[in-house]
Amino acid sequence: MLHALVRKAARMLDAAESVGVVADIDADGVSGAATLCEAFRLESGDVRFPPGGYYGVPEDLLREMLEGYDVIVTVDVTPPPMDGAERRVIVIDHHPGPRRYPLTINPHHVPALPRDTSASALAGMLAHRTGRLRRPWIPLVGAAGDGLDRGPVYETLARLVDRSLLVPPPGRRLNPIQDAAATVNAARRVRYHEGAERALEVLLMADSPHEVVESSLSRYRGRVRAERGTWSDRAARAAHVVLGVGYAEVHSEVDIEGLVAHDLLRRRGLRCAVVYNSERKPCGLLKASGRARGFPVNELLAEMARWLEGARAGGHPNAAALHFRSGDPREAFHRAADELLSREPTAPSRR
Repeated sequence: MLHALVRKAARMLDAAESVGVVADIDADGVSGAATLCEAFRLESGDVRFPPGGYYGVPEDLLREMLEGYDVIVTVDVTPPPMDGAERRVIVIDHHPGPRRYPLTINPHHVPALPRDTSASALAGMLAHRTGRLRRPWIPLVGAAGDGLDRGPVYETLARLVDRSLLVPPPGRRLNPIQDAAATVNAARRVRYHEGAERALEVLLMADSPHEVVESSLSRYRGRVRAERGTWSDRAARAAHVVLGVGYAEVHSEVDIEGLVAHDLLRRRGLRCAVVYNSERKPCGLLKASGRARGFPVNELLAEMARWLEGARAGGHPNAAALHFRSGDPREAFHRAADELLSREPTAPSRR
């Protein structure tokens, strides 16, 4: 099934007179888009990102792309259903969810694919299987950005790069590919879709991950580092914790809630941490992010969505996000945590 999907996707892309890409704004989406651009000779102008922190693909954006291109590829996002689009959309994603399009390359729908695979690695696999992967380090940047720099697909691509790119230099915590991923992610955390557009241009021009780290994107990392430090300290002190599941709030123009949740998880020794950012994203939505170890944070956020207006949740058991228009996220968290914790047969009483 996997080989048939890859062959069909390649035939669709080769036969199309025009191809457009819609990708998530993080390193996984941007790197996957860059890989497809290089493999199928697309320009950066053929790639669109959801506006201002919007989660998923807005219907109007998908409709606009379908009007302008013969074939659309979505990377790290699954588009909404749309009449007449089934045979014109290729979905490359790794998030659990319904299969809305026949040509979907997603480990949750293709048993041959390991679950711990990033969307950019899947794009890299498609390019590699068709003999068009020119710079294999680019999809590895996206995998590292999602913390999925492991697994069979990643290792296949990793064997194609200089091993020095996978080892941290003396005195450094990150290897060059992880460093590039952090740089790309910093751009979208500060500038959202505009940062992603700039990061795509940098990736398409760079000859190595070192050039990404040394590019103009580097200026965003200092802003992210400062905001993360401030709010992680506050969250560690003020978090509300129930049976190893914690909740905290930040207020920042920078998209740091996922980073703060990661820090809270580690600093308080939690199973799960959810952090809500009370600053609206440029698209007008509010956001909460969760990180977990051994607790289904994606189910927790999906449960929270039931109690919030205009809510959409998605992600993995270890990392997930929730966007919504209005409501009380603290109350939604308590309701959702009570529901999930009550399902644990060995959980001690909260009382």
